[in-house]
Amino acid sequence: MAERSETLALLFTDIEGSTNLLRSLGADYRKLLAQHRRVLRDAFAAHGGTVLQREGDALFVTFADPSSAILGAIDGQVALAKATWPADSHVRVRMGIHVGDVIIDEDDDYVGLAVHQAARISAAAHGGQVLTSKAIQTQAEQRVPPDVSLKSIGRFRLKDFPEPEDLFQLHHPDLPGDFPAPRTAPGARHNLPKAISSFIGRDRDVAELAELMETARLVTLTGPGGCGKTRLAIEAASASLPVRPDGIWFVDLAPVSDPELVLSVAANAMGVQESRAASADSAMIDFLSSGRPLVILDNCEHLIPTCAELAEKWLSACPGLTILVTAREPIGVAGEVIRRVGGLQIPSDTDTGESSEAVQLFIERARSHEPEFDCGEQELAEIAHVTHRLDGIPLAIEMAAALVGTLSVGEILSRLDDRFRLLTGGGGRNLGRQQTLLATVDWSHDLLSEPERVLLRRLSVMSGSFSLEDVEAVCAGDGIDRAEVVALLRRLVATSWVMRERGGDRAAYRLLETSRQYALDKLVSSSEAQRLRSKHSEWFADLAETGAESMLGGPDQARWFDRIESELDNFRTALAWSLGAGDPALGLRLGAALSRFWEVRGHWSEGLGWLEDALAGAPDAGDGLRGRALVAASFLAFYRGRLESARSMVTQGLAAAVRAKDKTTEARGLRFEAVIEQRMGDRAAAIDSAQKAVELSRAHGAAADLAFALQVLGRLLADDDRDEARARYEEGLEVARRAEDAVSQIYLLYALGRVHLRAGDNERARELYSEALDLSRQVGERWMAMNVLVGLSYVGEDVDAGPALEEMLGVLRQTGNRMMQIVWLRQLAHRRRLEGDLEGAKRAVDEALDVVKIEATPEANVLGQYILASHLDEAEKDYAGALREFRNGLRASHSQGSEWEMTFGLTGVARMLAHTGESERAALLLGAAAAMQEKVGMHPQGPRADAQRMVTEVLGNALGEVELQRLRAEGRAMSLDEAVALATEASN
Repeated sequence: MAERSETLALLFTDIEGSTNLLRSLGADYRKLLAQHRRVLRDAFAAHGGTVLQREGDALFVTFADPSSAILGAIDGQVALAKATWPADSHVRVRMGIHVGDVIIDEDDDYVGLAVHQAARISAAAHGGQVLTSKAIQTQAEQRVPPDVSLKSIGRFRLKDFPEPEDLFQLHHPDLPGDFPAPRTAPGARHNLPKAISSFIGRDRDVAELAELMETARLVTLTGPGGCGKTRLAIEAASASLPVRPDGIWFVDLAPVSDPELVLSVAANAMGVQESRAASADSAMIDFLSSGRPLVILDNCEHLIPTCAELAEKWLSACPGLTILVTAREPIGVAGEVIRRVGGLQIPSDTDTGESSEAVQLFIERARSHEPEFDCGEQELAEIAHVTHRLDGIPLAIEMAAALVGTLSVGEILSRLDDRFRLLTGGGGRNLGRQQTLLATVDWSHDLLSEPERVLLRRLSVMSGSFSLEDVEAVCAGDGIDRAEVVALLRRLVATSWVMRERGGDRAAYRLLETSRQYALDKLVSSSEAQRLRSKHSEWFADLAETGAESMLGGPDQARWFDRIESELDNFRTALAWSLGAGDPALGLRLGAALSRFWEVRGHWSEGLGWLEDALAGAPDAGDGLRGRALVAASFLAFYRGRLESARSMVTQGLAAAVRAKDKTTEARGLRFEAVIEQRMGDRAAAIDSAQKAVELSRAHGAAADLAFALQVLGRLLADDDRDEARARYEEGLEVARRAEDAVSQIYLLYALGRVHLRAGDNERARELYSEALDLSRQVGERWMAMNVLVGLSYVGEDVDAGPALEEMLGVLRQTGNRMMQIVWLRQLAHRRRLEGDLEGAKRAVDEALDVVKIEATPEANVLGQYILASHLDEAEKDYAGALREFRNGLRASHSQGSEWEMTFGLTGVARMLAHTGESERAALLLGAAAAMQEKVGMHPQGPRADAQRMVTEVLGNALGEVELQRLRAEGRAMSLDEAVALATEASN
């Protein structure tokens, strides 16, 4: 049959977590897989679906029209949820649907971009979720039952598709609706906060501000507190999302009191790992230099010098960047465009209807507090007067509207008039907007009961988001019974003093900055400030220590990482108070307890800064506490590339732990010492420390510590005894699984993945890497996630390692870990050459060689020579130059005794000799290199394997197959020293 073209709906499915199911079920997995196929095949067939392919746990299905595909997907998901599976397993299937033209060839193979797009959409979904393209939504929306809907979840990038795609989630009463973000990069990236109330008015202001930001690079919104600067900025930024695909980043500076933390907070908001070092500036500039991002610096009035300095630096270095600032005054940077934010539109003297923005806001907020609120002509006239008296200030109007239900509108107006007459001395002059707001806030405060006023001022010690548990722990007592807290807090929410935040599995609250500053003034003028701040710090120290245990493993591990992250502003405030006017030893407790959080979530520099400050501030703290803090600081210093500091800290920490008889900290310190010594080149000392760490962790450490110690020991043994290394990894993984520690599992799965990759078992490596990536996402671990993504790119075509490599290098540049920069720049250069981006590859090579010069260690020099050799070979075809550099690297690695790098060098020299016509020597060295590859577990993949095969063919043609095999066998019999001598001998 000839080729034909058809327009079809295309559906792909895939079981989430199939590797874990296979591992847990063993032989029963085949029964589960067969049952899963029967269930889905029946559901799809009922709607005309045809299953074309079934590969592993994946299905490819076609439908005549989009609505049939949607109904088939719904029935399939419902049937899966109702089915009974072997060993009570849970089978969660991801699905993706697209519609488009396909070519059906003579072999009945379906070819076309639409097929790939449907597969990529499926890969982006989570188990139990159905995602579709915009094309499906457009064609099917009016043709499905009313209880079926397709809701947009945003624009996302699909692998191999240059432009972001709109994705839609299928909603139905019988399907789950809550899922994490799709498993792919967002198209238009942003972190804009979700609105907790409707946005009333200011349509013209939003449009004008969005238009202004297209031409002005620095815009500052000024005005008094409560006038709506933040909300206007967010709405204008939301309107700009279609033209800002490179990112819109909201940085909330209201909770930040220390200017040194501004960069950390900004980096965290943008997903760039922070640093207190100067190198953090370059990391942020790298991040903001791409495309046309927008950064919102919100509530800057208390940090103007720092924000002005950052704005100047970023704008000068990032030509496409726009910055939007909100503050009560301009920041004073050249080129700044200032827009003053006034009140909402208020009714004219002749207008008493609902047409004005201010009146609409009052009515909408009043009805949110009192749903039955209705207003006739009299009430509308009174509301108009209220909004006039409040100058249209949104916060003041919201506070007044919150009283509806307690007071009538007429009573609200009367009491406002009384307050204003008092402030103006009975005269007719108007109050300024700031005084108007203050008068309204004072009046609203006076209407609170005494316990409500006490709770409000105590809440001012909180920074950013806080929970009910926090409020009960910090604010109860001395006049407020713990049992009253819920009712009092609910009342403060109802009167708009406290905002309840959306999202998460716990209720969270926040004070608007205007309200917090007012309440803080009340606290400072009371006699409670010192006591409340100390109580706040003690509570968050206790909370951190509770979380520290759970972050080592268990069913609540991920939830605790998320909780610490969500309340990070409070931990920072507690640290700052403890190390300032409070108790430095409490700060030391806090820093040590948060150490695993700092490490896993990538807050290396900030965590190290706090620990160093705390250690300096509490020199007389007990050995147990100082030992924990020093050991924790040592590993953060290691991540920052400060090896001498790391070694000094771990040595002091171990000594303190021994004096305190703290075996857990001693075991942890020995593990860190092993990692540091390995990096500093003393492998024997590293192995000794790692073995001691394993022994001590077995007897006294947490399971997570034992798992990590086994991982470190396995890595140190890998070059000499791969079987022993693998045994240590597998034992560690078993320990980590029992402890439910996702973090150590990630490292061990990655290590085992590398073992299988080197053994040529790509499928098993892919399974291990995929499991590690899922765990990384669960706990928000970023560093190893990037390593895993790179690993996955070598064993499958559905992962693009480029973004992960770029992100990893951004982190390494800011942390100053030069050796790792060289390693990953080598990977990036190779990746860019594979993509045909020779300019990008050359930039990576040049940067790597610059870093090699700075690092100037023998190990770095070897890598530099190989990086240059590979580029001369693969990009410029300069085989003579590449031969020279491969030989230089081989000589250097031979003097260092690095068998892995010698193997790489021998292979490179053999290939270059083949290209330059020295066929006999090339064949000998190819045999020697093959023997070494088997010994060290080096298995060339992809283009490098192709290059090796091509050289073998070239030599076969030049020498004849019999002579080639004879010479290769002779080369395999050479000693390593003989092979190196032959390879480095000058050519004739």
